[in-house]
Amino acid sequence: MPRVQCSFCGLPFTVRQVREGVDYFCCSGCAFASRIPVNEGQLPISPGLIAALVVAFGVFNEILFAALGGAVISEGRDLTGEKLLWVSVAIGGCLLVVLLTLLAIARPRRCSDGIAAISSLVLALAAIGRLHHLEVGAGTWLLFGANLMLVLWLARGWARRAWVRRRAGGNPDRG
Repeated sequence: MPRVQCSFCGLPFTVRQVREGVDYFCCSGCAFASRIPVNEGQLPISPGLIAALVVAFGVFNEILFAALGGAVISEGRDLTGEKLLWVSVAIGGCLLVVLLTLLAIARPRRCSDGIAAISSLVLALAAIGRLHHLEVGAGTWLLFGANLMLVLWLARGWARRAWVRRRAGGNPDRG
């Protein structure tokens, strides 16, 4: 099989067939990261940038409501705390759908992309099982774990690019 370089991070990998004019990405993280243009000066608005901002906002609010719910429960206000945990679960469920959609849009490139998606779905199903038994605390954190796994998986393209530049002696702060 012919070897090509990732169009985003520059790491070499093999493909079945090389076609002219096609960008090749080593993983779904690089494919996702390549859709967010980063230029000198102003950052242009793009669908990828909007998706990244929505995901960041969702993750922040998911953990905020989960932590706040846990703190309120520890103060003895169980009903209010559980409501906050359910808000975190609702945000987490929406975020899981968005993240799996982004992974599908980036088109999984390797078996490991599929493993990441399946692993996050297993965590999400475990969360649903806990929520079905009204163990909202455990379900909230399992769902957050599933979402965090997907966020880190999709963001690894940026980390990989910085790592390759650092090894090559380039500027790791750009891109």
